[in-house]
Amino acid sequence: MKIRLTMRQLPLANTAPEGYSEIYFAFLLLSFLILGLMTMPVTIYWERLAPYFATGGLFSIIYLKWLKSKIIFWETFFHELTHAFFAILLFRKISRFVVTHDQGGLVTYYGERNWLITLSPYFFPIHTIFLILLTVLNNDGERQSYFCHSVGVSYAWFLLATLRQFSFKQTDILHQGRIFSAIVVISSNILICLSVLLFLQGNLKDIFGLAGKLLIELYSLVVSTYFY
Repeated sequence: MKIRLTMRQLPLANTAPEGYSEIYFAFLLLSFLILGLMTMPVTIYWERLAPYFATGGLFSIIYLKWLKSKIIFWETFFHELTHAFFAILLFRKISRFVVTHDQGGLVTYYGERNWLITLSPYFFPIHTIFLILLTVLNNDGERQSYFCHSVGVSYAWFLLATLRQFSFKQTDILHQGRIFSAIVVISSNILICLSVLLFLQGNLKDIFGLAGKLLIELYSLVVSTYFY
């Protein structure tokens, strides 16, 4: 069976949920997740992260003022690339990969539809992960600092792009259901964001604990919501 995943470019004003009940649910879920994560034995040293926040904040200003409309193609490209990456990871055969500047993009693959393939672009920053791997492989202390700043800029870009792309009207979200999609996307973004922050401050051991928590949480969500 051939599965078609498409993404429409939506203006920022149209990316809000359709109803107040969905907004209430999302904020309620977010509050519970934050309270739960606050009890985890993980320490964030904000003073260490200040330079990366400054770099990411500066990029965000430049993005919102000048770059937002000029790099839509690359945002769509990485969105579709993440679909394709997880499809290949789950042994699906890619049959089509299309990216356009103003008409969105699509990925089609053979096999059964999978929630991870469908929702991954909304929480998995593929370019940030690539830069993190380059940073880990680089042993030069001075260059590593530049790589870490690149990770901060890349992740800021991912968050801004996700805010533009995520909508309860997107076909990806509609296919998986709004409530299920909101749970997976919000919880995964929180945990991955914490993992990026821990990486930037040098707490590599804590990242594995968060990764394990992420896998367990996603597995329990899937089992309790859908029986595959």
